[in-house]
Amino acid sequence: MNAKYEDKNLELIKEYGDHSVVKKENEKDFLSKMLDIFDILDVRALWHIVTHLKCAQKVFNAADVAIIVGAVAYVIVPFDAIPDWLPIIGQLDDAGVIQFILQRYDTKISEYKEECMQ
Repeated sequence: MNAKYEDKNLELIKEYGDHSVVKKENEKDFLSKMLDIFDILDVRALWHIVTHLKCAQKVFNAADVAIIVGAVAYVIVPFDAIPDWLPIIGQLDDAGVIQFILQRYDTKISEYKEECMQ
């Protein structure tokens, strides 16, 4: 395994190990993984939801916001059900999680984009 990649993973583990908080500086990690697979506006909406929780609470209930934040955090953290360092399949579980969120909250995400991203 690439030493530079291991260092990045250790940094992420240290950052998220005690508190799974999505931070602004993680946007590139999240977007780069997901933009090749999903509609850019939907992926950006998910990121907007987790970084603008006050507005998200106007459209989503607290449990739904927690599920969405958890899904985005799952994608950012490289050690999950199938580690991201495994070629192809390492990203498939991340994509599956996001696909589930996009399908489950399709109508609400559209409403969120109109309410909070205009």
